[in-house]
Amino acid sequence: KIDHILGYKSNLSNFKKIISSIFSDHNAIRLEINNKNRTAKNTNTWRLNNMLLNKQWLTEEIKEEIKKYLAANDNEDMTLQNLWDAAKAVLRGKFIAIQAHLRKQEKAQINKLTLHLKQLKREQTI
Repeated sequence: KIDHILGYKSNLSNFKKIISSIFSDHNAIRLEINNKNRTAKNTNTWRLNNMLLNKQWLTEEIKEEIKKYLAANDNEDMTLQNLWDAAKAVLRGKFIAIQAHLRKQEKAQINKLTLHLKQLKREQTI
């Protein structure tokens, strides 16, 4: 008898129906999976913001990061697959850090402009 099914709340939207019988211990559970393409972003999936690659300073920084990574890790003990997989993880972390920094700067700029706008409105009403 299955008394419990464990999973994440975020995955509940993947299922259309979970049908079981409460009258018997020997009935099967039928699970219908919602396989429609979802447009909502999955929080567990990271995707590169391609617009970042248009920034020259960023591409130079990434090139330097790749050079540093290869200088430190490209040796005969590391397989090419491991080198590649680890490089992807390092670069993903770098991109995530840069995106977070840019978002923080953008929010600070928005807050600064909002405060300035409120100040101008106050001055106008006086």
